[in-house]
Amino acid sequence: MRTKFCFLPLLLAVFFSLAAAGGPEGYVIKGKIKGAEGRFVQLLTGKDELFQVAIDSAVIKNGRFEFKGELAAPTLLTIKFFESDEREFELRPIVPLFVDKGVFLVEAMLDSIPLATYDGNYDYSKVRVTGSHLHELYAEYVGEKSASLAEKAVRYQDYDEYLQARGTMRISEGIARVAKLDATTDRLTGWVKQFIARNRDNAVGLYVFLDNIGYKSIHDGLFTLGEMDDILASFPAEVKSTGLYQQAIEETNAVKRSAVGARFTDFMLQDPEGNPVRLSDHAGKGKYVLLEFWASWCGPCRADIPHLKEVYELYHPAGFEIVSISMDADKESWLKAVKDEQMPWTQASDLKPFGEMVKVYNFQGIPACVLVGPDGTIVDRNMRGSWMDRKLIKLYGNRFGDKY
Repeated sequence: MRTKFCFLPLLLAVFFSLAAAGGPEGYVIKGKIKGAEGRFVQLLTGKDELFQVAIDSAVIKNGRFEFKGELAAPTLLTIKFFESDEREFELRPIVPLFVDKGVFLVEAMLDSIPLATYDGNYDYSKVRVTGSHLHELYAEYVGEKSASLAEKAVRYQDYDEYLQARGTMRISEGIARVAKLDATTDRLTGWVKQFIARNRDNAVGLYVFLDNIGYKSIHDGLFTLGEMDDILASFPAEVKSTGLYQQAIEETNAVKRSAVGARFTDFMLQDPEGNPVRLSDHAGKGKYVLLEFWASWCGPCRADIPHLKEVYELYHPAGFEIVSISMDADKESWLKAVKDEQMPWTQASDLKPFGEMVKVYNFQGIPACVLVGPDGTIVDRNMRGSWMDRKLIKLYGNRFGDKY
């Protein structure tokens, strides 16, 4: 079953430089693929499946193909297999390959090559790639990430069962299940940080850092403000002199605007009656304020509203506030949803879906929930469901009574 998400695809083209100076470095990629005679194969650059760009192509003959080229720096490339040269979009067999100079050999049975995914996971167990130490490091990272996310998916199934039966189960059960999810995430987080520390002198270490900041992270907010600065400062001079390092600085600075510990960014919006609403009218005024990004057309957003209303009724008297910020473009749809849902807290929108606010608050999908502390500092970026329940209990005590 294919699950649909509300998301904003963003392109991250990955080019790596390991030396401050030097000319292009040549590569040769040789493929030995069984069961693929006559298949069309492309070599693409770019990390995002939706925005990859072809840089070479070939036809498999006698089970073999070959690509040759030059790189200014080590780069993540993708080999993609097609039935013909008609390349209508669908998920195809792929082999991600971290390429630097030298000769690379890719061996596999076509039927065993994994299909592309949207989350970057990949299983190299039935694909043999030789010729590159950097690729070995990349495969190590992808393998660890994929295994942990597979475990996390099982934990999510357990949590989803709780959500489906939330009215008949105790709040504490949901909190226990997200604690197991967090434990899986924390193990992977620790591994990622150690991997970066071990590979600060090469392109893969910097790649993994970039792959784990902001919404691209294995969980939102993997690195604190201080950790991001410390990691960037820890790379050696030859890495700091590269274009990729400058890209890392730019992306890190963007992520830091809404990381835990940063001050919230103000925006001017309008309420349903057209009156001006500033986030600063509510946030930074001595109370905890939840900025809840949603839209009328987002099913998961609408499904969360009954629980938000329950939580608001219990914790608003203690000082908890909510500001719902719609990502709708159509005002009538927004107003109808507000009327239908009868949410008793502040509603606001600029009717510019996935505009500047998304960039500043650094999310790609909704619902997204950011908790701002009494002094205007962002204190949590995962304020949904049982995570929100746990946080509110920590801040205000248990107000769920017998439901806990």
